[in-house]
Order: sequence, then structure tokens, then C-alpha cells
Amino acid sequence: MADQGTIGLNIPSLLQSLSLALYRSPKVAIREILQNGRGACVYYRRTLSPDVIQEYRPQVASDVEFISGKACVVATDNGIGMTREQLENELSVVGQSSDDPEALAEAVRARGGFDDRVIGQYGIGFLAAFLIANRVDVYTRTQDGTPWHWWCTGDAPYFIEPAASFNQRGTKIVLQLS
Repeated sequence: MADQGTIGLNIPSLLQSLSLALYRSPKVAIREILQNGRGACVYYRRTLSPDVIQEYRPQVASDVEFISGKACVVATDNGIGMTREQLENELSVVGQSSDDPEALAEAVRARGGFDDRVIGQYGIGFLAAFLIANRVDVYTRTQDGTPWHWWCTGDAPYFIEPAASFNQRGTKIVLQLS
């Protein structure tokens, strides 16, 4: 009778290796995060009624800040935001995207027009953050949802908690530089 084993994963090494394999330059990390923000704005815009859509002004921005004495790249958007379930089932799972295959297919079909163009599909670009950051914090809130704070240091565990101080719709990503 054969003994059964389980293949182990060294998550920090795997994340770093995948990041490097997919993205040759650490400079790509900031571009990927900003593209994700733009995609969130496109998705939010698609939820608006025609009379409200004219009032919405998508905003995606980045800056360098010192937080608790550490240099950080901070990217913000006023897009659709994420629920706790999306943080757990999409952001925290490498290669996972929307649970709704039809919504993903529609996003891919709509890539032609600049205003509605969504670039990413599977959340792989978020891996690039670990090329330059030793910790990634995500603060996010949907229109009427609970604000959440997700963070990870590139190890297997990630953490989620309510974010009492983040009350606007959208997402703020803080990349604590290595």
C-alpha cells in the first residue's frame, strides 16, 4: 500500500517567482495597480443609470507617502469597490476572477471602446505588487457596503477586518516598499 502525501507550497517564494515570471520589471507593479483602479471605475460606471452617469467623474491617482516612517506607494480610485466576499474569493486567490462568467465575458466583449475598456481578466496583475512591496494593504468599500481592510505580507495568511476610517466608495491600495 502506498503512502499519500500532499504537495507543499512556499507561498512567499511562489508569489515572488510568479511575479517575476509574469512581469520582468518592478515598475510594472504601479501600472498594474492603476489599471485595476481604472477597471473598477469602468465597472462602477456600468452600474449607473443614464441620468446619473453624466455626473460621475472617474478618478484614479497615485502618490508616494511616508506612513509610520515607511515609504509607501498609495493608489486610490472611486470605482466600484469590493465586498468582503470579493476580497476573499477573488483578490486572495491567485488567478481567480469574477464568480460570474457571463459578467467576465461581457467585460471582455466590451474592450473595444476606450471609455468601457477593461484590461485585466484574472487578477494576475495584482501579483506585481509583491515585486516592490513587503506589505500590501487594501481599503475598499462598495456603494452601500461595509468598508474593509485587507492586508498581506506575501506569506500564505492574509487578514481582513472592518475599516472604520475608510468611508468613501472605491479602493485605496498601500504598497509598503521593500
